[in-house]
Amino acid sequence: MSRISIPTVDNSVEASKPLLGAVHRQLGMVPNLMKLIGHSPAALEG
Repeated sequence: MSRISIPTVDNSVEASKPLLGAVHRQLGMVPNLMKLIGHSPAALEG
């Protein structure tokens, strides 16, 4: 049972979607850690 919900890219915050899209273009996928950090666009930028 997962205690931390990992959102999909479509369910992430609007400000994080372009950043997650850039990760997807570079890696071919979006790792779960990046999806989780996507809750905070400022943290994802860092």
